[in-house]
Amino acid sequence: GRAIASSTKLISLWIDCGHRARVLQLLEYVNQNRSVELLRLWAFDLPTLDLFQRLEPFLKNSDKLKCINAGLGTVEDAAIRFVMNALAQRQTSLDKIVFGCCQIDFDYVLSRIKNDPMINPKSVSFEDNNIGYMDDDCVLLSEIIADNNLSLEEIGLAYNPIGHGGLRSIATAIANRGRALKFLSIGGSLGWEEMKN
Repeated sequence: GRAIASSTKLISLWIDCGHRARVLQLLEYVNQNRSVELLRLWAFDLPTLDLFQRLEPFLKNSDKLKCINAGLGTVEDAAIRFVMNALAQRQTSLDKIVFGCCQIDFDYVLSRIKNDPMINPKSVSFEDNNIGYMDDDCVLLSEIIADNNLSLEEIGLAYNPIGHGGLRSIATAIANRGRALKFLSIGGSLGWEEMKN
C-alpha cells in the first residue's frame, strides 16, 4: 500500500478483490497515488458501493487517470451512479470507461455519457453484461454512436446477446456518423452474421 501511495511510475493498477477489509485499506493508499492511468477494480462478491466511495478522492481528483475498469459480479446501481457522479466532477474526461461481466443500468450510463459534457470518453465497453435481449437496449447507444458532437471512437459490446434489430440499429448509426469508428467489438452476438453484411 505504501509503495502504491508513493509511486510516481505506476501506470496500471489491477485490484481483483479478495478480503474486504484489506481491499478497503489498500484503496486508501490508492487515493494518494498520482501516477496511475488505468485502474481496474473487479469486485467479485464485495459490495461495490463501499469500494467506490472509498476511492472518491482518486476518481474526482487524479489528473493522470485515463481509464476506469469495473466489473465481475454485482455492481450495484448505487455504485454505478456514484462512479458516474464522481467522473462528472472531474476537470478532465476519462479516455475509457469499462463495465465488464456485471449487470448494470445500461441506459443510465449511456444517458450520462450523452448528456454530461464531463463524461465524454473516447472509448466505452460493456462486455458480457447481458445487453441486447431487447432491441430497445441499443436505441440510445445508436443515438450516441451517430452523435458527432461526442468524442466516442471505440465501442466494446462483445459477448452480449444483441439481436438482429439491435445490430441493424447500430450498423445504421455507424453508417450515419460523420467520421469512422476506430474500434468496434460485437463478437458472440446473436446477429453477428447479419452485422458482417
